[in-house]
Amino acid sequence: QYGFIVIPISNLNRLDPLKDVALVLVRKGLLEWHWLCFPVDSFITDYYGDDTVISKIYLLKELP
Repeated sequence: QYGFIVIPISNLNRLDPLKDVALVLVRKGLLEWHWLCFPVDSFITDYYGDDTVISKIYLLKELP
């Protein structure tokens, strides 16, 4: 509908900071959650310090 497809990714290291754009859901415990944008947010793995858990990664690809 908006010209993009969403692809679930299992590992942040599979993304290329020069070509890829992704939405990353991070959490701390069960009550603190936040969406971040790769590669704009460079602190994704440290958002909550040592308590950061990456829950979901969605790669956005433009439709041809």
